Amino acid sequence: MARSCPGGTGMYCPKCDAIKTCTAISAGKENKVQTRYYTENPDINFFRRKRECQECSYVFDTGEISLSFLQELTELRSEIDKRHRELDDQKLLNEAAADALESQSAILFKERRKLKALVSGIQDIIEAQEK
Repeated sequence: MARSCPGGTGMYCPKCDAIKTCTAISAGKENKVQTRYYTENPDINFFRRKRECQECSYVFDTGEISLSFLQELTELRSEIDKRHRELDDQKLLNEAAADALESQSAILFKERRKLKALVSGIQDIIEAQEK
């Protein structure tokens, strides 16, 4: 049920999965404190605000953060993505190395058998000459 209230801000509605006009909902008595921080990371501060989509009436929370913190998060995410790509590349290299080692191991095993047979043959010749 779409609402016809004037005002609002164009923002992402998670239910509509699109940019829609959303209005802020007053904090009211139940939620007087809107400035928050995480107890595990007290340097992460944000401003919590309830929003309502004027298209679908979905109510959701948003968190406003400083642009410098957003930049830090973006840089960290980029670094994490870079590290994931490096790990994926390393996994491919490791698999290729393991395949090469397995192949070389099989070749060495065959060569060892040939060498043992050759040594055994030489020993047989020496023993025959000693008799």
